[in-house]
Order: sequence, then C-alpha cells, then structure tokens
Amino acid sequence: MENTRVKLTVTITNYNQKDYIEDAVDSILKQELDYSYEILIGDDGSTDGSWELLQEKYGDNDNIKMYRMSRDDSIKEFSNWRHSRLICFLLKKSKGEYISILDGDDFYSSQDGFQRKIDFLELKENKDCIACTSATIFTGQKGEEQQEIPASLTFRKLTIKDVFFSKEKFYFPVATCVFRRSVLKHIDFKAPELFGADQSILYFLLHYGKLYVMPEYDFTCRILPNSIWHKGNDAEHAIRMVIHFNIARKIYDDFYFRRLWKDKKWILYVHRNNKLIPKQIDWEMWKGFIDKYHLDIAKYLMGDRNVSFKVKAEMKISVIALSILTFSPVQKCKYVAESMEFLFSRSVPAAEKKERVKETVRRVFPFFSSRQ
Repeated sequence: MENTRVKLTVTITNYNQKDYIEDAVDSILKQELDYSYEILIGDDGSTDGSWELLQEKYGDNDNIKMYRMSRDDSIKEFSNWRHSRLICFLLKKSKGEYISILDGDDFYSSQDGFQRKIDFLELKENKDCIACTSATIFTGQKGEEQQEIPASLTFRKLTIKDVFFSKEKFYFPVATCVFRRSVLKHIDFKAPELFGADQSILYFLLHYGKLYVMPEYDFTCRILPNSIWHKGNDAEHAIRMVIHFNIARKIYDDFYFRRLWKDKKWILYVHRNNKLIPKQIDWEMWKGFIDKYHLDIAKYLMGDRNVSFKVKAEMKISVIALSILTFSPVQKCKYVAESMEFLFSRSVPAAEKKERVKETVRRVFPFFSSRQ
C-alpha cells in the first residue's frame, strides 16, 4: 500500500455508466477544497464508451489516475463481487489521509462537503470519529426526494449500535462518508469480495470508531431501474443478505443476536425456501462463492448439514427462536383459519392441499419442522 502524500482520495468505480460518469467526476473537481486531493477511477471493463470518454476528457488532469480491469464474461460472477474487488484495488492504490468512495452513477451535491468533513475530523476532540457523513438526495423515475435525517441523529457521534441496531432506523449511503485511512490496515485484501459495498463498508467502518452526522445535503444517489437490487428477485435478495450475515459473523463475531434479529426476514426466507431457491437463481455461482469462503451459516440454511456442530446448534436454535418470535399467536390462528378454508375448497388440487398442510405445521410448530 502506498504512503500518504495527499489529504483526500476519492475513488470512483465505473462499469458502463457513460451517461453519468462525467457528473461523478465533475462533482469532485468543483469542490471548494483547501486540501490536496486525488481522484482514482477504476473501470471494470466497460463496453459502452465510458472508458474512452474518461480518457479523452480527464486524461491530462494530474489529480486523476485511471485504471482498467480485465473482464472475462465467460466467468460467472455476481457483479457485487467484482465491484468489491475494484473498490479494494483502488483503496490499495490510494494515498489520501482521508478517503471517500463513490459509484460512477452518483455524484456530490454540494461544493463544500469534503472541506467541512475533513475540518471536523482534523480536530483533536474528534479523534474518536472514524468517519463523517451527511444527508442524501435520492433521484430517480419518481423525481427527487431529500432524505430527512431525524433531528435526534444530527450533530451527534453515532456508534455502530446507533446506526444499525437502534429503533430509529436510518440509511446512510457510504458515499456520504469521509473516513480515515487508518481503517485500511483492517481490510483483508486477500479476500476483497468479503469487503462488500455500501452498508457492508459502513458496518466495517463503525467497528473502528464513531460516525458524526451533518445535516447538509452533500450527496445525490440515483435510483436506477437496472440497479443490482432492482434487477434481483426475492431469492437472490435473500441469499445475498444471508451471505452478508454470515460474513459479518465470520469476520467480527459480535452483535450476533442483534444481526440475527435485523436479518430475520431473509434468514427465515432462505431456511423455508431452500428447495426452491436453487431453481430461481444461478445456484452454481452462489454455491461456489459460499464454498470458497466457507460460509457455513449459508450452507446450513440452504439445507447442507455438512457443517460444524457449533454452526448446526447455533442456527437450529436461532431459526426456532426467530420462527416463534416473528409469528405471534394471533397470526398463527389467522393462518390456520385460512388453511382450513383452503383445505376444504373443492377447487384446490390434492397436491396443493398436501403442501399447505406441511406449511401450516411448519409455521405453527416450527420446532417440529423436519427442516430443523
């Protein structure tokens, strides 16, 4: 990793974002900043002309360095894994004492955001803060919407519990953050896919300090219909979230019960649908990733019992507890009533009735479920 020579590094990841990438780069160049800075652009093998555009427009700028990754589309990979690798590559190349991470389809809204955040982090009394963040403007097909940060969260130093596990849930995109270079020593660059993106990165940062929140709108996030999340189905969303849960458990080994409750929807979804999920996603690709990084929680939830006794016991108890706690007696009675009506219907095939009986038993008596 290179030595620090500049105050701020801003990384930009790009893949086929020709229509947006100029906004991203220009929003940094327009910053009113008293500190030295560099922009590192990583292109993930774009084919839409965005790489050529970047070279033509910014190739002569001494503050901008550009790198292009090779791409073999015959290799099946989830795009987030490539994205995470590209972010880690740029972080290793960075020289800044402070760092900000930006996607090529987003941009910074204000011209003084970096100055304010670095000024804050420079103060001795704020050494307990690993990062500084602010508000976001979301823009998409439905127009523009300003994110309103609750007054109780602004001008505060938040802990990981405040951000991820409090009752007052709030979403801080990692691109709103300026964070200290010191956290880079904690990244496992030999397994960059595990670093993740956005909320996974924020979760990582908050293990090493607090997050200070400013109310200004410094960042604009584009909500695009072809984004990774919007293109995926429930099965893909669920297996992704379970993998994130497993990685957090594997790396940090803390906040287990809080994470378990936070991700309960996805954990139960995978456990209850582990026979259907392989038919709805590219299971060979996902299984390869799970096996490569020994993500045994994901393996267990997908029905593979070839895991350690500790994982079996931990997840068996966890699934039973979540099933009971997330399905109240009132809900159980209502579901049983609906099932009875379903079973007595003459228009429902016998095979569907049989499956409904199994599902009713599993929901009402989760501890007797054969999937436990």
